[in-house]
Amino acid sequence: MRRYINLLVILVAVVAAIPLFYTALAAGKDPGLVLKRVSGNENEIPNVKITAMDSQENRLNRMFSITSSGSHDLRRESSFLSLDEDPAWYKQYVKQYPRYMRGKTDQGGFYEDKQMIAYAEIKPQPLHRSRVALYVGVLDKKTKKIKTMKMKVPGFTKQSYPSVWDVQKTGNELKVAAGMDTGIRVYRVSLPEKKITGDKVIAQREQAGRMAQYTQLAETDVNKPNHILAYQEEKVDDDGTVKEMTTFIYNYHTNETKKLRLPKDISLRDSDNWKFVYNGKTVYMAITKKNGGARLFNL
Repeated sequence: MRRYINLLVILVAVVAAIPLFYTALAAGKDPGLVLKRVSGNENEIPNVKITAMDSQENRLNRMFSITSSGSHDLRRESSFLSLDEDPAWYKQYVKQYPRYMRGKTDQGGFYEDKQMIAYAEIKPQPLHRSRVALYVGVLDKKTKKIKTMKMKVPGFTKQSYPSVWDVQKTGNELKVAAGMDTGIRVYRVSLPEKKITGDKVIAQREQAGRMAQYTQLAETDVNKPNHILAYQEEKVDDDGTVKEMTTFIYNYHTNETKKLRLPKDISLRDSDNWKFVYNGKTVYMAITKKNGGARLFNL
């Protein structure tokens, strides 16, 4: 739990510090902000980077980045530096396992524990563009051996546009959560058998009543073992107006989906001020206050 306090404090600080950004930027120079550890692991801070924009009227928009080393005007950085947003763990993979990492660009498709690194991606088959396949690559960290799998994926149509949201390991199986325009499925992949042994629909538009759209919440450690998948369901009218917003968690170990209860005193009209993040077991919610600051909830 302590390892995530650092990120949560930063999340609240970002929400609460928006007025400070505008005040500092009005002076026409870097805001002079820096990220500092309040509690938790000092080694996590160098991997955190926050981007802010100056969007005052009658001024050109300017982008600033804020890190543990200070704030920087992105216009002064080279184009290559400003585009380099890969996290430290991904860069380390590329450096340490270049052969395994070839072609693996979807950061949401990675999983790592003490024994292995796994990657999953759903993409069209070269000779059959209307069909999709699940590609899985597993690296044994001790032996450096690579195991690859290619499996036909059931449950998709040509218009599904699937993508891997998350990969987790339970026993001898990988569980691959895939999002698409029609909902969310979780596939079970047997590592010994190298095949899909089952799947479960955990969210589907037809079951939602109104037209629904699904979004995965921000995750603290994208590539680490995690008990849950947290996502949001928005039910919208024909004109695109959001009428209902619900947060769910799916438990990889129990295969159960649970609806989270939000604080009773908040209104959907203020949803633009909501921020969510989740770690291995818990979802956190921050709400910006109109007079500055933020409220933080453990859902």
